Amino acid sequence: MIGKMLSDRYEIIEEVGSGGMAVVYKAKCHKLNRYVAVKILKEQYREDKEFVARFIRESQAAASLSSPNIVSVYDVGHDGDIDYIIMELVEGITLKEYIDKNGMMDWRLVLKFSLQICSALIDAHRNGIIHRDIKPHNVIVTPNGDCKVADFGIAATTSNISETKKVEDEGGIMGSIHYISPEHAKGVIPDERSDIYSLGITMYEMLTGQLPFDGESSVIIAVKHINEQPTPIKDINIAVPLKVVNIVNKAINKNIEERYQSAKEMYDAIEQVLLDPDMAPLETEEPEEPDVETEIIAGKTKEISGKNIRIIREQAGVTEDGKTEDAPREKGKKKKKGFLGELFAVNGKEDKKAVVWAVITSLVLIFAVTFVCLSIFMPSFGIGALFTRAGKEIEMPSLVGKQFEDVEKEYKGDMNFVVEEVFDNEHEDGEVISHKPGAGMSVKTPVKVQIKVSKGSKELKTPALVGMDSTNAIKLLTSKGLKYKETAVFDDSAESGTVIKQSPAEGEKIKSGDTVTLTVSKGKDEEMITMPQLTGMTESEAKTAITSAKLKVGAIIKKDSDKPQGTVIEQSIPHGSSISKNTSVNITVSSGKKSEDSEQDNNNHTNNNNETPPKKDNDN
Repeated sequence: MIGKMLSDRYEIIEEVGSGGMAVVYKAKCHKLNRYVAVKILKEQYREDKEFVARFIRESQAAASLSSPNIVSVYDVGHDGDIDYIIMELVEGITLKEYIDKNGMMDWRLVLKFSLQICSALIDAHRNGIIHRDIKPHNVIVTPNGDCKVADFGIAATTSNISETKKVEDEGGIMGSIHYISPEHAKGVIPDERSDIYSLGITMYEMLTGQLPFDGESSVIIAVKHINEQPTPIKDINIAVPLKVVNIVNKAINKNIEERYQSAKEMYDAIEQVLLDPDMAPLETEEPEEPDVETEIIAGKTKEISGKNIRIIREQAGVTEDGKTEDAPREKGKKKKKGFLGELFAVNGKEDKKAVVWAVITSLVLIFAVTFVCLSIFMPSFGIGALFTRAGKEIEMPSLVGKQFEDVEKEYKGDMNFVVEEVFDNEHEDGEVISHKPGAGMSVKTPVKVQIKVSKGSKELKTPALVGMDSTNAIKLLTSKGLKYKETAVFDDSAESGTVIKQSPAEGEKIKSGDTVTLTVSKGKDEEMITMPQLTGMTESEAKTAITSAKLKVGAIIKKDSDKPQGTVIEQSIPHGSSISKNTSVNITVSSGKKSEDSEQDNNNHTNNNNETPPKKDNDN
């Protein structure tokens, strides 16, 4: 690939990294005269049309993100059998390399890095994109100490999650086993909270310098993610405050409902610790579990086959629907009595009857009190509701693209909506953008549905871009939800890469999602021209020859000569000279008049020829 030119624009210079599905190269964009990163799909995936379609579609979705903590995606293209993504070229090393080099990191730096990764996830999740491969290998640390999340190669959008589920059910799942969430390891399609789990594992590795789970195979590691707790952080790094430990523990909780429910919630928790390090510890406790061996350190994103998923489920005690069964009790072990067993211990038959009746009476009273309370605070939960709305299993329909007003009427009673209104370019005002639970999921009515509803496109004013570097101009446009188109021209007055014109003009009203055209300078045109032969041509022919050679017609000087009128007799730049493009060339053109001296000489010569020769004297 080195030296190859993609789409007559991007010249591949060197390989800078390789992942499970793609290779990343450094390249030069000859159109804008800048260096970029080019991510190219590996050859074994190029023939899979469905995979290529997902690769392009999901990369285009990633291109819509504008967080300063996400590597910018500039373009997606296709050249022959090569599919590629053009990205921002970021200087620095991966977070994995940083950890390998420095070992256990200071907890304050860990929180700083985690806050930036959280910020990237907030933007991705807000735009309906689940990264699904958060790990130190996919985070770049710049020389300034900033973090940028990269590689959305196996990301999934909430709009095509059912398609992703179909693909993974048939062929297995994609991910990095050391950072994969328990639900993903079970073969259950992950949501935003799976990214939070992977971030928690990454934080654990930063704080301890080692992975929480390892083993001799992917299956062993996956089972540990599902069933085991990692070695307590404080057993490895005593300097980590408990409140920081608790943030990690909550993020990597096996129960998805007990984790942070959004990246914003986790961001706020981290920020609170950074702003007030002496705050009281969070409620979660440090788990007490035996050490876990860490023998293999690997981070490649790879496919876990359907066969391995079944083995993982069997070894982890997971049912087909992704639920974990109770672990079998060890044979021969006497079950200890709990608190209730001791409380209701009886010695005689009469005592036993009394206890049974006491328990029954208590349960009836508790049920009655609970029912009355529910009837008071939830009027719809009455005697009639007990029989008429006992709850039914339904398959969640797709609501995307429908008017929320119509959806609310159609599913009144079956769905309770929690509405979030957002600006959106793809959906009209009032249309449903996304919802949870997603389409196709089995739910019991009445079901709580988190739903995003479009407020339409956001009206904006075109920012001032003329004079800016094109890279910064593009970042500004994408941060405002605008698209862009570039046209490059030579310009002697502006440096290469500078915006010299924009359309629409600064201050004009546009909508989010509209396209702004940028005219970008390619710098001074240094093309050299060989001066053509002009003498002997007519004035008209000489002018045509000058302009055809990409030169400029300078002064036209008239001069008397014996050459025919209109003939070029002199040129200011000698024939064969090498000169810059657009140089002015002066020409001297014959006026066709002879000089007065020449005419006098000619007249004298004529007169002398016409004189009668003198007669000779005749002696005779």
